[in-house]
Amino acid sequence: DTLYSELKNDYPTSSLIKAVTEKTNGKLKHHIITGTLEKCASEYEFVDWYKKHPGKYLVSYKMDGNSQELIYSNGKFVQSISRGDGFYGEDTTKQMSSINFPKAIPGFNGSIRGEVMLSKKVWKEKYSAETKNARNCSAGLIKRLNCKGCEDLEFFAYDVDEGDTLSSKFDFLQKVGF
Repeated sequence: DTLYSELKNDYPTSSLIKAVTEKTNGKLKHHIITGTLEKCASEYEFVDWYKKHPGKYLVSYKMDGNSQELIYSNGKFVQSISRGDGFYGEDTTKQMSSINFPKAIPGFNGSIRGEVMLSKKVWKEKYSAETKNARNCSAGLIKRLNCKGCEDLEFFAYDVDEGDTLSSKFDFLQKVGF
């Protein structure tokens, strides 16, 4: 959190938010860079890492779905972009509109990052004969132009360009309904 605050002071995220999304080669430019998150594959791997980097940390499980950036303007959800290469992704606004998440956050202008996922239960009941696993299925469903099946997806937010620490970001996300 301390390092994040220091970085934010040097490079304010508000300067990264733009009113209009740029289009390049059919891809949309992210308002916030949506790179790949680091992960530990086991408790032992985390303990080894922690021994080299002792301190206080906010730790969460890694979700394996399809990463999305939600963009809000004047408190309303206006666009979503798939992770793509972290700088440019595909417009998924139509598909994301079928998913249950807060479509309005009064007074909020900015971006929220999260993961679109399909529960294993729903995958087993409806899609297991068609797809290898729930993760691959969620990635396929979010690309469907007719939005069929998108209502079965869930969105889990884990980052927002609001707040100075990860704790304050999670507090904000919970407060607004994520």
